[in-house]
Amino acid sequence: MAKNKIRKMKQFAKIFELENQEQVLVLRDYNTTIDEYYLIIRSDIAGIAFETKMYFDEEAKQISAFKKFSKNDAIAMRREFIKIYNKQ
Repeated sequence: MAKNKIRKMKQFAKIFELENQEQVLVLRDYNTTIDEYYLIIRSDIAGIAFETKMYFDEEAKQISAFKKFSKNDAIAMRREFIKIYNKQ
């Protein structure tokens, strides 16, 4: 029986703590079925999970975007989610 190789995992998630106990989660993910890399950006507002995805054709592009994603980006994404929530 072959042993499974365990490779060191790169950082795959960031959580940004904002004011009033608000949070924005950013995850790196990979779809093996269609060979696509993406970032998931998520935040909860009033018990509703808001989520968007950014798709990349190469892992290097995904990693670069993940590393550059900042607290200011998290604040901006949450503001956009709140705008959508307020339209309901």
